[in-house]
Amino acid sequence: MLEILLIGACLTMLLQLGRKPATNRLAGMLTGTAGIALLAFHLAVEGYRWQMLVVYITALICAVLLLLRPAHEVKPTPLRKAWRYGVTITAGLLVAASSALAAFLPVFDLPKPNGPYMVGTRTLHLTDASREEPLTTDPKDRRELMVQLWYPASNPPTGNRDKLFPEEDGAFEAYKQAFAKELNIPGFALDYWRYIRGNAYENAALLPSGKPYPLLLIGHGMGTGRILHSAQAENLASNGYIVAVIDHTYSTVATIFPNGKVTGFETDVSSEDLEAIGREVGGIWNQDAAFLIRHLEKVNAGESGSEFSGKIDMNNIGIVGHSFGGAAAFELAVTDPRIKAGINMDGTLYPVSKNANLTKPFLFIESEETIESKRKHLHEDIIQYEESLIKTTLQHNGSRIYMEGTAHYNFTDFQLFSDLLQVMGLTGEINGRRGEFIVNQYVLDFFNKQLKGTGGELIQGPNPRFPEVKFNMELL
Repeated sequence: MLEILLIGACLTMLLQLGRKPATNRLAGMLTGTAGIALLAFHLAVEGYRWQMLVVYITALICAVLLLLRPAHEVKPTPLRKAWRYGVTITAGLLVAASSALAAFLPVFDLPKPNGPYMVGTRTLHLTDASREEPLTTDPKDRRELMVQLWYPASNPPTGNRDKLFPEEDGAFEAYKQAFAKELNIPGFALDYWRYIRGNAYENAALLPSGKPYPLLLIGHGMGTGRILHSAQAENLASNGYIVAVIDHTYSTVATIFPNGKVTGFETDVSSEDLEAIGREVGGIWNQDAAFLIRHLEKVNAGESGSEFSGKIDMNNIGIVGHSFGGAAAFELAVTDPRIKAGINMDGTLYPVSKNANLTKPFLFIESEETIESKRKHLHEDIIQYEESLIKTTLQHNGSRIYMEGTAHYNFTDFQLFSDLLQVMGLTGEINGRRGEFIVNQYVLDFFNKQLKGTGGELIQGPNPRFPEVKFNMELL
C-alpha cells in the first residue's frame, strides 16, 4: 500500500515541477515534505526493494527541488520549456517502468487458509542414526533431515507470524543465492523475497482436541524443497491436519541446518534409466518418510514429552507429493501399510514392486502440459508403463483429474511469485492464486473423504465451481 502511495506522490511531484513556481509555491513545499516523509516511512515499515529504486531516486530529487525552488524564476525560454517537459516525461516513464517491475516481481503474502483453525509451525532437526548418509562419501555421516510441521494452533496463537524464508544466521542469504543460481539470475534480484510472509505462527501451541489429528506428509519435487509447499501445508493444517514436510537432504535447492550448515543439490539424476533413479533416490526419500513416521509414532506415544503426545492419528496417514515427490508418494502409498491414501501431483511414475497394493485410494492430479506431452509420446515404454499403473489404480479406488491452463510448477507455491514465470514456461496461463486455490480444494476434499470420512464431492465428477478441472482421461 505504501509503495502505491509513494508512486502516486512521485508522479504528483513531477507534475508540480512542471508548473509555474509562483502559482504553487506552498503546494510544492507541502508536496515535497510529504514525499520525503512518505519515502522514509515506506523504507522503515515495508523495507527497500530494488525494483523501486528509480521511484526512490525520483521522489527524493523531486522533493528536494520542490523544497529549494525559488518563489520566482526567470521567464523560461522555449528551449528551457522543452527541456523541462522532456525531463518530466522521461522521469514519468522511468517511474512507470519501475512500478511495472515492482508489479511483476511483487512482495506478497501466502493465500489465507480457508479452514476454521489458526495455524502453527515448527521445525525439527532429526538424525537417523541407523542410516549412513548415502549421498556423501564420508562413512561416518548419518542421514540428517530438516522437517517442518504445520498444525492447528490455539487461538490467539502464540509466537510471531512466520516469514516464508527464515533470516536467522544467514539462512535467507543461502536460500536466495541457491534459487538465483537455479534461475540463472543475480542474487540481488531475489532480495525482496525476504518480505514474503506466510500465515502460520512460529512455535505456537497446538490446539487441544478431543480426538487426534490425521497426519499428512508432503513430498517436494526434485531440486526444490519444503519452502514451495507452505501454502498447501497451511491450508491443510487450518482444516484439522498435522502436516509434515521433509527437506530431502542433498535433493533440495538448499537445506539449512541449525548449526549453519547449508547443503545444496547433489543428487545424481543424469541417468536416463528412470527405474534406477527411482530405485536409488526414491528409496532414499521413502526411507526418510518411513523414519519420520517412526519418529512421530514415538512422539505420539509420549516418549519425548511433547504436547503432540496422543494428538497424532497414526491410523490415518496420507501422503501427497509433487513431481518426483509425487512418484515417491505413490510408491510409499502402495508399499507401506501405514499409508492409507495418497496423491501424486504431476509426477512421472517409476517402476514399483510387483507386490505393490494398487487398490488403495489414490488421486492423480496432472497439468495440461503433462497430458499434452503424454499424448505426443504414448509410444514410449515409460509412458506405456506409467499409464498401465494408473489404469490399474483407477480400476480399484483411484481417481484422476487434470487442470486446464496449468504447467508443472502450478502445483507449488512458485506460481505465486511472479506472472513472469508464465513467460519462462514454468507455470501455465492460469492465475497463480486461482491455481493454488483449486489444487488445495481438491487435495483437501480427497483427504477429508479418505482420512476423516467427510466430503469427497469434488472428486466425484465435474463441478461448475471449477471448470478448469477435467475428468475421464483415457490415454491408453
